[in-house]
Amino acid sequence: VLVKWIAGSTFAYAPRDTTAIPAMMGQWMGTCSNPMFWDNNSCVGKSGTWTPGRRTYGTGFPVFDSYLGLQEDLNIIQMKRSEIWNNGAQPTGVQRAANEATYIARVLATITRTSGSKNGSAITAQQKDAIVKLLLQPQD
Repeated sequence: VLVKWIAGSTFAYAPRDTTAIPAMMGQWMGTCSNPMFWDNNSCVGKSGTWTPGRRTYGTGFPVFDSYLGLQEDLNIIQMKRSEIWNNGAQPTGVQRAANEATYIARVLATITRTSGSKNGSAITAQQKDAIVKLLLQPQD
């Protein structure tokens, strides 16, 4: 339903978020010199060169490219939030609270980078909020 709604709009998401990609996401988030492969192991295993990083989408549909970029950025933000627990770490309450505040600020920033119109009217703040919430994991 969300993709169908966005497809009938001028939805845009820019600029992309700059949150660092968690190291373990670099195994699957990136590009291969051979476009037949979508993850590090497959790429390198077939003599390709893997470059971790955000993808630049070029589907031919700018609205869908923006949607995919937003979705990818939210995935990075969510995984970054979980890094506090890496290697069995037991963060303090203060550290967990600061981590959560950073997470919320990053998610809210993605909302401010969305724009567009639907049926000739600007996408409202409530619609922007709903788009982002639909892309987040259910527990968020």
